[in-house]
Amino acid sequence: MWLRLALWLLLFAISALRVEAQFIFQNLNEDDGLLTKFSRCLYKDRNGFLWIGTADGLYRFDGNFVKRYTGIKNERIVATAIQPIDNGARLLIGTPDGIRIFDSGSSSFKTDPRFTAVSREAIVGIKKDGYKRLWILCDKKIFLFQDNAVTSIEQILPGAGRLSDFEPSLYNGGTFAWDSLRNGFWVGGKQCFFIDCRKNMIYDSTNCPFYAPLLKKSNVTAIALNSRHNIWYSSHTDFPIGYIDFQQKQITGYREVQGKKIETASNLIFIDKQDRIWTSHLNYAEYFKEPNKPIIPIPYSQDAPYSIAYRRFYDAMEDSEGNLWFATLNGVSKLQFNSPFRNIYRLPNFPFFLETGFAQAGHISVSDSIIFASKLDGLIRLEKGRPGFQRHTVSQDSLIKNFFLMTAKVGQNWWACATSGVFFLRNGGPRIEQVKEIRRSIRGEKTNLIFADRKGRIWFHVENDGIYRFDPKTRQCQRFDGTDPKSGLFKYTHVSSFVQLATGDIIFSMIGVGLLRFALDSERFSSISVRNPGKFVPGKIIEDKSGNIWISILDQGVYKMGLNGKVLDSLNHNLDFSFAYSVSLALDSRGALWGGSANGLFYTFPGSREVIRVKINLGKTLQDYWFHVSTYKGMVYAVMLDHIVEIDPSKFSSIPVKHAPLITSFRVFGKEVSDFLHSGIELEPDQDFVTFQYASLYHRDIPSLQYSYQLEGIDKNWVNAGRNLSVSYNSLGHGDYVFKVRSTGQDGKWMKQITTIPIRVLPNWWQTWWFFVLVGVLTCTFIDLAYTGYLGRKHKAQNVKAIEYFLNSVYGDNSVTEICWDIARNCTSQLHFEDCTVFLWDESKQKLVQKAAHSSVNNSESEIVDPLEIELGKGIVGIAGSCKKTIIVPDTTVDKDYVRHDASKLSEIAVPILHEGKLIGVLDSEHSKKDFFTNDQVHTLVTIASINANKIAEAQAEEASAQKEIMLLEINRMLAESQLMALRAQMNPHFVFNCLNSIQECIVTQKYREASKYLNKFSKLFRMVLNNSDRNLVTIEEEKNVLELYLELEQMRFEQSFVYRIDIDDELEADDILLPSMLLQPYVENAIWHGLMHKDGYRELKISFDRIDEEIFQCKIDDNGVGRQKSFEIRERNATTRPHKSKGLQIAKDRLTLIDRQGQHASVEIVDKYDSNDIATGTMIVIELSTSLENT
Repeated sequence: MWLRLALWLLLFAISALRVEAQFIFQNLNEDDGLLTKFSRCLYKDRNGFLWIGTADGLYRFDGNFVKRYTGIKNERIVATAIQPIDNGARLLIGTPDGIRIFDSGSSSFKTDPRFTAVSREAIVGIKKDGYKRLWILCDKKIFLFQDNAVTSIEQILPGAGRLSDFEPSLYNGGTFAWDSLRNGFWVGGKQCFFIDCRKNMIYDSTNCPFYAPLLKKSNVTAIALNSRHNIWYSSHTDFPIGYIDFQQKQITGYREVQGKKIETASNLIFIDKQDRIWTSHLNYAEYFKEPNKPIIPIPYSQDAPYSIAYRRFYDAMEDSEGNLWFATLNGVSKLQFNSPFRNIYRLPNFPFFLETGFAQAGHISVSDSIIFASKLDGLIRLEKGRPGFQRHTVSQDSLIKNFFLMTAKVGQNWWACATSGVFFLRNGGPRIEQVKEIRRSIRGEKTNLIFADRKGRIWFHVENDGIYRFDPKTRQCQRFDGTDPKSGLFKYTHVSSFVQLATGDIIFSMIGVGLLRFALDSERFSSISVRNPGKFVPGKIIEDKSGNIWISILDQGVYKMGLNGKVLDSLNHNLDFSFAYSVSLALDSRGALWGGSANGLFYTFPGSREVIRVKINLGKTLQDYWFHVSTYKGMVYAVMLDHIVEIDPSKFSSIPVKHAPLITSFRVFGKEVSDFLHSGIELEPDQDFVTFQYASLYHRDIPSLQYSYQLEGIDKNWVNAGRNLSVSYNSLGHGDYVFKVRSTGQDGKWMKQITTIPIRVLPNWWQTWWFFVLVGVLTCTFIDLAYTGYLGRKHKAQNVKAIEYFLNSVYGDNSVTEICWDIARNCTSQLHFEDCTVFLWDESKQKLVQKAAHSSVNNSESEIVDPLEIELGKGIVGIAGSCKKTIIVPDTTVDKDYVRHDASKLSEIAVPILHEGKLIGVLDSEHSKKDFFTNDQVHTLVTIASINANKIAEAQAEEASAQKEIMLLEINRMLAESQLMALRAQMNPHFVFNCLNSIQECIVTQKYREASKYLNKFSKLFRMVLNNSDRNLVTIEEEKNVLELYLELEQMRFEQSFVYRIDIDDELEADDILLPSMLLQPYVENAIWHGLMHKDGYRELKISFDRIDEEIFQCKIDDNGVGRQKSFEIRERNATTRPHKSKGLQIAKDRLTLIDRQGQHASVEIVDKYDSNDIATGTMIVIELSTSLENT
């Protein structure tokens, strides 16, 4: 990417017509921020800042910006002197109202009690001696600052009262000069003195022990010493400029400069390190003298912004780089050391054919000290180092004929082309004449270019005519238009430029065609094709050291071409718009390519991709309009309108960059916080928008100087800022940052020196460590309190839940064992105990016997095989039982009554279970933590013990009653068994009788086959009943077989009037699960006789065996008969005797009841079935039995 670098040079010095600007100044004035022009004193600190004392405050220049400082409470300060104190940390500012102290660290004025003695004195100067003491020069007194105290010199120096007539020069103490050889001050005024600081003596003309002719002078207004310790002085009554040579003991006086009288004495004499003399005089004259050269005036022009600001300076200094600074009545002027700008020439203007007010020069030719400028109003001849000019014109009547376009030198003669033809100046003399032979030969007059080849022949081009060559020796003129085969055929159009190659060949550029080459050895022309010739509008052509040519093309850019027309490189407008439209080109001795156009003056090193702009303020409204650029003997000559600027390009890289950029301003939200950020700074949390302003002390001196910056913590890499001098950051979070800035050096490479400034953005109070600690503590406290409260509420809720559980718990068989296990299990799970044990009082053993124990550690719960038995009064449990009170042991290791069963248990609680004051048992729990059991837990356990005391007492009573009932049931069972056996005995003969009747009927009716079948089934059923008669329980499979034989016999008996089906669930182990023998037969028989046989139509009986779960199976006897209600009605209608009561059904029901009371599941349910019209559709018997019945 092309970089555009601008050099803003404010240059000052010009004469009315033509001046050789030996001094090209840069000026600081209102445009730079120097609001007050009247500058009185200067000082440059160790950081490189220039401090300027003015009539309206103190200013600081950082290399690019000027900043103003006012006094305390915006006091207006008239600064007359500046000196550093306290190792440069403070500046001593002299004013007409005493001393002011400026603190560089805080950039503000402070009070200092050390200078109370001069607080009201009019300070005109402050001088430093060789003993690090400050001499404070007041209007009529002199004070000395040493050992941090101010003392009048009358207290130190004998005879100092004689200095009361001391009259310092205006505002600067110019008559007080330190002599480092003689260790004293030379003091001017009405009478001169020498203060010997080594001996603390004051000498005058009457008592000086060494050669000192200055002491005999009077009315001395300025004194200065050179490097040889000789004195330059000025006096009203002696010489306006005088010189005392102590070695030669000779005085030299100067009363004239260039034949003009020096009217007044000097107010200040300044001598730089090269022993050059700079003098400012009371009549606003300024002079300059180099060693061994005459005194000359310093040029000044109010119209030239590059001359010195004004013709009187009040202070002058030389900085470490050799630059000179002058404080003037009109601002501050800087004379740059080794400046690349050598001279600026302003060409005279005369009436011409345009109404622009000035006539620009389109071309110049330089030869040694002679410059010929081709202008719209004539040909101007200048001679370097000499005033005046020569103007050449060809017509007084037609001004356009005086329009000269180019000149060329051949030997000692000069040739020029104009709109009116080709002209000749013999030996560069005053007379210009038109060459007659050429005039007769050419067909037109307007010539736009002219030059001489190696053989001294003159080439020129006549527009719309052809190319001409004139031989001054033979006076022959040849014309070339591309039609002569001898010289080579080519298409002729307008020739806009040319270049002579190192080989002597000539390249011409022709608009709309391309390039034309003339071979010097063959004397022939040949065409060189270019791409897109229709848009080929060339400007100037030059040749580089590689033999390639550079050519500017309108609206396209600058191209590098081979001699075959092939483009090798380009600087087009996509890279740099301004440079792309250059119409004049030149190569300097460094190989840099220069370009001048209406967009400015630039140079670049081909291949570097960097364009450097050189901008010079010549004080014109039409600026940066460059018509011509050329080189001669290492110098670059650039023409802007009617000015010629002579530039030494080698000086651009000779200015050493010794320091990294300074951070000259630091702003927060646009408000300046610091104007010199040289140490770390802390920002408040809300100060998150900051601006860094930085500048190199050499910013204006080196046009190629660039900057880059990086804010560590934000920027990952360096950010190239070009020539920008500020950068802003916003939304900075709290934390530590480091801002870094650097610049390029004179060689264009990034310097190793970097300015770094640590920045700390403080956190908000809620982001500070102490806040986090406080929040952490409060959070922990809150969490602890909340957690403690939560645990309290949780434990309370758990306790309440546990109490509610025991209040609402219902036990299936209400056994004591079940209650005890429930207490142990839920106390550990709901109260989060590690274990819980329930002991019950055994009246027969007179001991507490362990009934249940549960542990949450391994969630263990097992049958107690060998229960613990504890006597009353033994151990914690025994004591709680004996005293009938809750016992808590917070630390079992120190309790003597604790009986240790587990060494890991460190606390225990034992709560007695009491019913109506009588001990039932003890609830005991142990824990591995000391002091585990709380009062809430004690209360909960007491409540649980109280609730369950009633349940245990009730269960114990029920168990006692149940035991008696079981004994009765056992007797009833035995009776039932006997009744069953009796029933079987009754049923078998009855059943046999019915079966035999059926068989007999088959025989009588001669149904022998059916009788045989009937008899076989009957005998088989009879054998099964006999086999099961001595067994209480049979398998499902065996019961099924009995039922099938029975149903088959009933089908035969009732002539197959019903159907049946028996289904057994696949999950039932029919060969293993037992049920009472002949339990179902009464229900089946009842379904057939009283359900199905009373129904007309389809009759069906379904018997099914299904598993309900692992412990229960179900048997259903389902018929689609008339239902119980209708069957009862039929029996009522048909009854002739006392109603029959089925003993088989009652015995079956009693057997089921007996099984249930023995703790095994057994039930029977009769379901009446109805359809949607409420009509009976049959009856279903549902019998449920345990899958684990055993013989009882």
